[in-house]
Amino acid sequence: MDLNAIVSAIAAGVEDILEADTFEDGIRSLLERVGIAIGADRAYVIDDPGSERYDWCKDEDFPKRDEPYFNRWLDRLKKFRAVYGDVEEFSADEQELLESLGIKTLLMLPIFVNGGFYGILGFEWYESGHKMGSGELDVLWAVSRHIGEVIRRKRIEEAFKDSESLYRTMVEAADRVKLAFVMAQDVGEQKAVFQFVNDVFSEITGYTKDEMVGRLSLFDLIHPDDLEGVVDQYRARIQGERVSGYSEYRIVRKNREVRWVGVATAVTDYQGKPTSLSYFADITPRKRREEELRGYIHLLNSLSSTYIGLLDLDGRLIFANDPAISGLGYKREDVIGKVIWECDWFARDDVGKEVREAVEGVLSGKNLEIREIEVLSKDGKGVPLIFKVSPFLNEKGE
Repeated sequence: MDLNAIVSAIAAGVEDILEADTFEDGIRSLLERVGIAIGADRAYVIDDPGSERYDWCKDEDFPKRDEPYFNRWLDRLKKFRAVYGDVEEFSADEQELLESLGIKTLLMLPIFVNGGFYGILGFEWYESGHKMGSGELDVLWAVSRHIGEVIRRKRIEEAFKDSESLYRTMVEAADRVKLAFVMAQDVGEQKAVFQFVNDVFSEITGYTKDEMVGRLSLFDLIHPDDLEGVVDQYRARIQGERVSGYSEYRIVRKNREVRWVGVATAVTDYQGKPTSLSYFADITPRKRREEELRGYIHLLNSLSSTYIGLLDLDGRLIFANDPAISGLGYKREDVIGKVIWECDWFARDDVGKEVREAVEGVLSGKNLEIREIEVLSKDGKGVPLIFKVSPFLNEKGE
C-alpha cells in the first residue's frame, strides 16, 4: 500500500468537501478517494444509531445495507479503539456474521464530534484479506478525526442557518407590526453590544443605527435605577437559566428623556455565540395612565363618606374604593368580579332589581341614573344612600 497515495487521496478529498455543492457529496467523494487508495471494496460513515449514512462501494451493484451491524462493537469504539482484522481473527459468532456479509477484512474507526461519540468510519474488503502497517492506520485515524471536525462545522453551519432564518423572520414580523427589534451579543469584555437594530428602535431611543450597532451596549441605554435588574436577567438568560421572557424597564433616550419599554426576549446561537433577540414596545403612555389611575384610586379611597365602584360593560364590579368595602364590613373577594346587582350590598330583591335597571339604562346610552336605595352592611344593617350611575369614557369618547 502506497502511503503517499493515501495522503494525496485525503488531501484531494478535503478539497472536495470544501468545494462540493453539498456536504453529502463532499463526504462521499472523500470516501471514494480514500477507499480506492487503500484498495477497499466499501467505505462508509454511519452515525449512531444509523440515521445518517454516507456510503461508497467499488461495485455499484453491491447491495446497500440499511441496518448498521456494528452495534456489537460499540463499547470498544466508544472507548476510542479500532475494530480491525481479517475474518479469522474475530470470535466464532463474529466470523459467522462477517462471512454472511462477504467480508474478508474489516476496519472500523470511531468518529467523535465535540468530545462525544458520533459513529464510525468503516472500510471493508471482500475479495481477499488485507493487512496494513501502523503508518497506514495512523493516516486513517487522521481521516476519522478530520471527518469528526467536518461534521462539527456542518452542525455549526446548520445552527447558523437556523439562526439566520429565525433572525429574518423576527425582523420581518417586527417591521410588520411596527415593533422595535434588537439583536445584541457580547463582544470581548463589552456585554450586550448591539449587532442589529431596526428603524423603530432608533425612533424610540433617538440614536441612529450607526451610533448604536457595534458601539453601544443595551446597558448603555438603561435607566440607572433599573440597570442592575436588567443585567442580572441578561446574564441568567445567556447562561441558559429559566428567566421570564418579558420585562418592563426604563431607558434614557439620547435627549435624556426617560421612556418605559416592554421587552420580549429570546436567546439563540448566532455565529457560534449566545445572542439576545428582543422585541421592544414603547409603553410610556400606558405607564402614565397607570400612574394617573393609581393617583385616582388613592383619591377615591380617601373619600371616606363616598362609596365608589367601577363596572365593566357586563355590569361586573372591577373596582370599589375602601369605604365601599371595608366601611360596610365586606372583603374584596365578597364583591369584586361579581355582577353588581347580585352583590350582598343589594341582597333585597327590590333593591337589586332597581340597581340593575339603573346600570342597564346607562349601558344602553343614558348619561346618568340616580336612585335612592338602601344597601346592606355585612352585619345586615340597612344604610340609605343616593345611588348614581354614569358612563366612564376614554379619550375617544367610547
